[in-house]
Amino acid sequence: MKKTLLALTLTLGTLGAWGAYPAASYTLDGTTLEKWNGTETEIDMNSDPALAAVTAIANNAFKGNATLKTIVIGDAVESIGFWAFMDCHALENVTLPSGIEAIKNAAFSSCTVLKAIDIPASVTTLGNSAFYNCQSLATVGFNADVDAIPDMCFSGCTALQSLTLTPSVKTLGNEAFKQAGLTSVDLSNVTVINTSTFEECPALVSVTFSPALEEIGSSAFAFSALKNLDLSGCTGSVSISFNAFQNCTQLATALLPAHADISSGMFTNCTELQELSIPDAWTEVPVKLANGCTSLRKVTLGRGVTTIKNTAFMGDTALKEVVWNDALETIDWNVFYECGFEEVSLPASLVSVDDYSFSALPDLTKVKFGPALTSLGASCFAQCPKLQSVECTATVPPTLGSGAWSGSNTANATLYVPSESVAAYEGADQWKDFGVCTSIVTGIGEIEAAGSAATIYDLQGRRVQGDNLPSGLYIIKQGNDTRKVLVK
Repeated sequence: MKKTLLALTLTLGTLGAWGAYPAASYTLDGTTLEKWNGTETEIDMNSDPALAAVTAIANNAFKGNATLKTIVIGDAVESIGFWAFMDCHALENVTLPSGIEAIKNAAFSSCTVLKAIDIPASVTTLGNSAFYNCQSLATVGFNADVDAIPDMCFSGCTALQSLTLTPSVKTLGNEAFKQAGLTSVDLSNVTVINTSTFEECPALVSVTFSPALEEIGSSAFAFSALKNLDLSGCTGSVSISFNAFQNCTQLATALLPAHADISSGMFTNCTELQELSIPDAWTEVPVKLANGCTSLRKVTLGRGVTTIKNTAFMGDTALKEVVWNDALETIDWNVFYECGFEEVSLPASLVSVDDYSFSALPDLTKVKFGPALTSLGASCFAQCPKLQSVECTATVPPTLGSGAWSGSNTANATLYVPSESVAAYEGADQWKDFGVCTSIVTGIGEIEAAGSAATIYDLQGRRVQGDNLPSGLYIIKQGNDTRKVLVK
């Protein structure tokens, strides 16, 4: 009897060592593993002759398995089907065979305790959401021979801090790494970054871009932790879609591509961004380029910019300086609404400024317009309570939209215009509301040529000589007339 028990024990031990599994634990259809029915915690398919011959794991084969912790997938397996291991919440370890070719959609989705995966070079098909919501996935050996990381492939992989892509990868899919734990990523070979690819990656501070970059999709890096952005090395035109870097609240510097097609909201609410230089080849500043960037203090316009589109810098409360060019013609509506300007000296080329563009500037004291100006929109400079002076060198008073200067203290401000145009401005709608309208002159000789000899005082009341006066404001007494003039 003891010999029989010993023999039985040895036989079972040999079966365990070989890893043969009860036939009831799985369902095969030829060489396809259709379904795992057992409650085993560890599976080594290579240890079972029947499983070792399997070439494909079917759709849903292990889906929702609550006991499986470790699996070595057989060396003969070429394909893992849709949702094959989805929601295997106990699965910690997976070994893929070196010859596997396809990992299909959501194959390992929501394997929430899976810690590591090596994806071999034999993989040529990688499906959408393949590792979606694998929250514990910290290590990925990525050697797959694919040209794209598909949609949502590593989305929600919050423990994944780094990943090195193969050079073959040129495209990153929609939400491919959304809410992943990446801290930096090298995209030196990637040409297309799709919608929300890195959105809400709270630790992503650094990205290296390819010189051949062609496209950045909507919200691609929105709500990430980027600190510095450099797209200046891009050699072609880059298409950048809506809100690409919106709410990157740690972004302090940004270098823009020389050539680009940019949709609205590129840097909306990037509250640490301090300075922007618009490249020379750009002809317009896009809609909402940097609105809500409350630390932005300086903007430099490239030589080719002719238009600033609506709300481009709206709400940038620290913005006090714009380096204008000689080509700007149009400022669209709400461009500089609620900015921090104290003085605005607009370029001579400017033709029109649309509604609310410089409205609600609490510290604005001086404004200068050039000779080409023909119109200011409704409420264009409304609610600028500290306004003291406006200089406009246009000989014909520009047309004004309703309430252009509403709430801006014009009754106590001085308007300086060409000497031959004083009467026209004094009779023009809303321009006539300025407390003083006086002339811009190039010297005292121009004043005296129009009338009797003039006595000149500086703003401290000191009498000065009229020859070669420095540029600035002076008080002129000419006969019974006393007024301020601006000497250019």
